[in-house]
Amino acid sequence: MPVTAGTRDELTDAVLGLSRALVGIALRSVAEESTDLTLVQFRALATLSDHGRLRVADLATHLGVNSSTATRMASRLRRKGLISRTADAEDRRATRLEITPAGEAVVRAVTARRQAVISRIARRIAPDRRDAMVEAMQAFTAAAGDGPEQDWTPGWTG
Repeated sequence: MPVTAGTRDELTDAVLGLSRALVGIALRSVAEESTDLTLVQFRALATLSDHGRLRVADLATHLGVNSSTATRMASRLRRKGLISRTADAEDRRATRLEITPAGEAVVRAVTARRQAVISRIARRIAPDRRDAMVEAMQAFTAAAGDGPEQDWTPGWTG
């Protein structure tokens, strides 16, 4: 069925509703793990978990923030014992960040909470509608130019 002006608005509204639900799940999952950890700080931990040791500038690029913001965030996460910071052996001007075992535990706990909540919600969906939903969500993800193995980024282009 071709997308018309009416269906496009319905699609946009449906995706916005889904987005609000998923952001709410993400926020609650982080808040349940730690009352003083922000969603952006969690994204930094998840990025370090996925990519290993990163220079501050590289973390900033992954998060779509400037280096000074990433530096301040890294300082907060280091004070919480969630990351470590060391001088780069190849470039003494650069600093490398690495997630600690405590930081990895936070990422695992938050991810497990999100998966459990999403799984509970998905089980409420009628089985005969699930395949269509999976296909639609995969199509949306592909259209956004993002996938599960890629970085979280605010830099999508139209």
